[in-house]
Formats: sequence, C-alpha cells, structure tokens
Amino acid sequence: MQGKYLYMPWILCGLVAVLLLVLQGILLGKSYEILFKYFSHDMILLYISSLVTFMLFIMGAFILVYSFNHQRKINQIKMDFYTKVSSTLHTISQSAANANNPKQVFSELRKGENRIQAMLFIEKEQEGFYVRNVSEFNIIEALQELKNTCINESTMPLTIRITDRMDSPLIKADKEHLIRAIYIIVDQLVALSPGNTYIQLITEKKNQVFSLTVEGDGVLHIMQDSRANHRIKADSQDPEKENEGQEEEIDYVNLVVKAQNGWIESGNHFGQGNEISIYLPQTS
Repeated sequence: MQGKYLYMPWILCGLVAVLLLVLQGILLGKSYEILFKYFSHDMILLYISSLVTFMLFIMGAFILVYSFNHQRKINQIKMDFYTKVSSTLHTISQSAANANNPKQVFSELRKGENRIQAMLFIEKEQEGFYVRNVSEFNIIEALQELKNTCINESTMPLTIRITDRMDSPLIKADKEHLIRAIYIIVDQLVALSPGNTYIQLITEKKNQVFSLTVEGDGVLHIMQDSRANHRIKADSQDPEKENEGQEEEIDYVNLVVKAQNGWIESGNHFGQGNEISIYLPQTS
C-alpha cells in the first residue's frame, strides 16, 4: 500500500466507531424507559463499556495486521531496491574498469548515477513519498550546461543545437529531475545513432504549456504499457538486448513528466529520424 494511504485504517476505524456510537445513542434514546425499567444504571454502563472495549479490540487487531503487512511490503521493497543498486554498482565498476579513456570513465559514472537516481525516484513515486520541488529557472542555461556535459563526456562525434522559440527562457518545473530526464533521452539517442550524432533541442511555450522537443537520428517511439500509461521505449534490432537498467531509466522519464502533470508525444520529423516532445503546463 502506498505511503499516501498510510492513515486510511485509522480513518476507517474512527468512522466505524463514530457510527456505532451514534447508533448506540439512538437506540438508548428510543428505549430509555425500557432499559431503565428492566436494567439498573450499573448494568447499562457495563454494557456500554463492554461494547466500547470490544470495538477498541477490533480496531487494534485490524491496525496490527495492517501494520505488519505494510512493514513486510516496505521491507520487500527495500530488499529489491538494494539488490538493484548493488547490481548497478557492480555494472558501473566493470564498465569503468574496461573504459579506454577518461571520457568514457566519466560517461559510465554519469550513467550509473542517473540509473541509481532513477531507481530511487521510481520507488519514492510508487510509495507516494515523492514531493515535487518546483522552482522557476532558466531552461536555456540549464540546457546549455547539459549540452556541454554531453559533448565533453561523449566518446563519439556529437553535435547538439539548442533552438529557443520562447519570449522568456524562464519556466516552472522540477529542475533536477527534468534535466536528468532530458539527459537520459539524449543518451538513448546517442546510443542508438549510427556514427555521427546530431541532436536538436527546441523549446517553445504556447497557451501556458512549455514544450521541449528532442530531434535526433535515434529510433524512439512511445507506446502504451499494460497499465495504460505512456512510456518511451527503444526500438532496436534486437529488443532482447535491452537491459533492466535502461527500462528503468525509460520508466523514470515517463514518471517524471507525469508527476509534473505533463505528457510526452513522439513523431517523425520530415521523414528523417524521430522526435520526442515533452509538454509541461505552466501555472501563472
């Protein structure tokens, strides 16, 4: 059960208790003369106290069972998360050890960091513990920093062009997770591009909706998963080679956008390559 439903058992038990007390009051009010004709005050008080004690016992048993099951689920989630992190750290260490140059080492470390942060975000979001840290920032400056990072860490020829079509570069969003999601998309495009990679980042704002379009030669598309949520998925020649870490990064991108009340669309750009567009509503 998710964290946001943690207090549901207490609320339900409280409502049941209030309902029973109201019904009890109604019954006592209607049968006041009858009760006091056949029973003494002590007997009535004993009856009421027994009923309240029984209610408290039922409530306590319910809460105890719920707490046990919830804690068991939390422990299982922690074990799964620690297992994934350990596996990811092992993969990172192997990739860094096999790197041929410093650029590749930094690139592998960056990918590993993003993968771990993605797993942590997914666990928080699924448990209802994620809190949006929305702030106003200059998206063009953030994209320029991202561009420099990607080019400096790339071991292949890479060109990134930023096209700004907004009147003001300021937007409101969760900067950390949004920029990491864009980095993952760019990284996927670079990994799937044959040879020289050209990527264009286009920013627009229309009708109080910010959009960022990533155009490249990589093959990316959006499809619905079994939960009827949109997700980005790589369409490689051998889909079986997609590892779990990459899929978690893809899920991370989808969840980050969805958590900010946004959506993702994809399409073909003039018959050459594909484009991924992220849309985020902007509150005034």
